[in-house]
Amino acid sequence: MARQIPIGFQLYTVRGEVGQSLPNAIAQLAKIGYVAAEPWGYDGKELAWMGHPAKDIRKMYDDHGIRCCGIHLATVALQENLERTIEFNRILGNDFLVIAADKPRMSSVAGIAELAGILNEAAENNDPRKS
Repeated sequence: MARQIPIGFQLYTVRGEVGQSLPNAIAQLAKIGYVAAEPWGYDGKELAWMGHPAKDIRKMYDDHGIRCCGIHLATVALQENLERTIEFNRILGNDFLVIAADKPRMSSVAGIAELAGILNEAAENNDPRKS
């Protein structure tokens, strides 16, 4: 029997609908068969996204059988707000943090090296093996 790979949805692609009603957008995604969804643009400044506390988002996901399959972060979420970013994602049950766009850093070799340093530092500072 072939293994089915669950398909997740990047919420950015329906950002207009999410801006109008995150609960409705999640409900509609579940209704059409998605089992996972991925927020975007989280900056780590608060334990909330799109005006909704992390615990409420988790409940929306759970109520509709959706899981968080990743999140696109602003680099500042790792640089200045790492602890809050980790807490936010733990609440959502998410293990995958993605820097999808950091155009200033991704536009040059030196910038890419700088971004790699930011990512390495965030990983080093939060390595559970060092706790």
